[in-house]
Amino acid sequence: MSSEESHEKKHTEDAEEIREIFSALNESIPSLITGLIGSVYDPERAVSIARAIGKFYSTLREEGIPEDVALQMTKDYASSFDFSKMMELGGMQGGRRIAVKKKTTGEPG
Repeated sequence: MSSEESHEKKHTEDAEEIREIFSALNESIPSLITGLIGSVYDPERAVSIARAIGKFYSTLREEGIPEDVALQMTKDYASSFDFSKMMELGGMQGGRRIAVKKKTTGEPG
């Protein structure tokens, strides 16, 4: 087998591997997104989050934290559950922020 044939075979194998990867992604990503959205907007999850926030505030007050400080701390804690805010920030991965570039109409893409 010549070097050119070997290179062509490798290229074909790489292309097939990429097709398989995209096929797997096309099958799995929609269910991942559906699950993520479902977990954020699930009524039972909303009740759990509300209870966690209430318990957080109550515990702060029981421990003697002044009302205004406890309220601010609770607001900060509650904002950690704000999915839309997480999406605006672009998310986190491994402690590093992931930049989300928004495509503006008219820009080359």
